[in-house]
Amino acid sequence: MPRPIKLAFFNVIGTLHPLFNPYDYLHRRLDLMEESLEYTFKYQRRPQDVDRWHEAEAELWEGQDAERVQFLLSDLAWLPGATEIAGLLRGAGVELALISSGFDLQLQPEAAQLGARYWFANTLCVEDDRLTGEIEIRYRESDRGALVEQIKDEAGASADECIAFGASLFDVPMFEQVGWSAAVMPYDARVREAATVTLDDPDLMPLLPVLRSML
Repeated sequence: MPRPIKLAFFNVIGTLHPLFNPYDYLHRRLDLMEESLEYTFKYQRRPQDVDRWHEAEAELWEGQDAERVQFLLSDLAWLPGATEIAGLLRGAGVELALISSGFDLQLQPEAAQLGARYWFANTLCVEDDRLTGEIEIRYRESDRGALVEQIKDEAGASADECIAFGASLFDVPMFEQVGWSAAVMPYDARVREAATVTLDDPDLMPLLPVLRSML
C-alpha cells in the first residue's frame, strides 16, 4: 500500500497564479515601471547582487499604503483548478506549503484562504500602515530545495509522503525531495524531465482526477 500524502509544496508563482514577476507587478500597479528600469539595467546581469536589487526596488515603494498594496496583490488571478486542488488536498488531510519569491502581503492572506499550514515569502516592512521602503529577504529561490527538506524533517514526512508543484529551474531541487511532482508550463526542458507529470497549458484541472486516485 502506498503511504498517505502528508505534504504538498507549491511554488506559488507559476502554479497557483500565472507566471509573473512580483516586483514588476507592483511597479506596474503603482505606476513606477519607468523608475524601476534604472535598477533593472544595473543589476539584471549581476545575479550575485539580487538581494540589493530587490532592496533598491522596495525603496521605490516607500510611503505606499500597505492596505492598498495588499489589495493590489490580491487582484492576481488564480490558475484554473488552483483553489480546487488546494481544497481537495486539505480535505484529505494534506498540509500545504506555499513558497514565493514575492511578498508576505500577498502570501499571508492566500495561505489563510487556502488553509496552508506553511508559507514562505519576503517581508515588506510596514510602519504606521505605510511601507517603509525596506524589504527583509527571508527566502531566496536558490534555497528552495533546502527549505523543502527542512519542512519535511519538521513534519516527519518521507519523500513518498510528499508531492510538489513547480514551474522553474529552481523547482528541480524541490522535485528531487518528493515522491511525485507536477511541472506547470515549464520553460526549460530540465524542469520537464525532473517532474513526474507535465502540464503544457495554464490549467490545473487535469490534475484533479490524478490526485484523487493518489488520495
